[in-house]
Amino acid sequence: SGGGGEPETTTKKPAGQKEKPVEAISLVYDQIEDDSDTLDAYTQHIFLGSRELEYEYAALSDSLSKLNAANDEQSNMETEKLQKDAEDYKAKYGIEFFPGEVYSRRQFIPRRADTTVVSLLMLCEYYDGTSDMRSEYLSLNYDTKTGKQLSLGDVFPTFEKIISAISESLEKSYPKADFLEENLTKAIRALYEADAMEFTIDYEGVTFYFNPGVLADESDGVLTASLGYDRFKDNLNKRFTEIPKVYSYCFTDAVPNYKSVVLDVGSDNLLGGYKSLELEFDETETKLSDFACQAYRAYIVHMDKGDEYIYID
Repeated sequence: SGGGGEPETTTKKPAGQKEKPVEAISLVYDQIEDDSDTLDAYTQHIFLGSRELEYEYAALSDSLSKLNAANDEQSNMETEKLQKDAEDYKAKYGIEFFPGEVYSRRQFIPRRADTTVVSLLMLCEYYDGTSDMRSEYLSLNYDTKTGKQLSLGDVFPTFEKIISAISESLEKSYPKADFLEENLTKAIRALYEADAMEFTIDYEGVTFYFNPGVLADESDGVLTASLGYDRFKDNLNKRFTEIPKVYSYCFTDAVPNYKSVVLDVGSDNLLGGYKSLELEFDETETKLSDFACQAYRAYIVHMDKGDEYIYID
């Protein structure tokens, strides 16, 4: 599917015909696992959610297919290196690793999916059994109709004010962070000029992600800065601010869109294969324990009247 073989056609919109409203579209995933005595590795593939969507947005479907292939290639290189490093370490020091102690994991976190844009965050985690776990975020933003990757220039025609806003947001959100440069604005500008900014085009704004060691010490982890569209009405491409009336987006406790929502899956009963789920929302805590759940995905669902729900699949 998604071969993209159909030629592009351009039709003129009849006079007086209204633009179709932006609508949410669905995405589906599969997971590729590669388990060995030492290594636990998995990566995901991502697709449009139906044959009809794959046909209607053939260029995007083709882009996602290429993304899956590139992701597989990168994952294979990483797992081979981790496997070799673990075997060399075992031979040199005689250390036995527990099954799954060495791992490579790549997971998609969709931030937005509609008829305007598909914005994805990829969480990459690695551990070779000998040093601290490494994790980083990679971002991918696609124009739904053309399948082309979007740049920051597609969202913000000019970026200087955005740089200052990111700097202010980071300094306010992370007052104890050990920033590597005294002039944070200068450091962010250098990343922008090098085209090294990770960002997602969300429903209510743009979020920037700075991986460990990029702007601050690695011990500070991933730093994020979210800028709402309403702050920069005169300095952004307005088509990205048109969003569906009803939409949902996946979230994790690492990059919440709402700081009042905390999702934590524990492991109170590993022998039974169960996990406990704790939800904290606006200081009201609900705990559901001992339910069979090997994998889960959580969403914030926004309804057309403004109500919001947590949905856990």
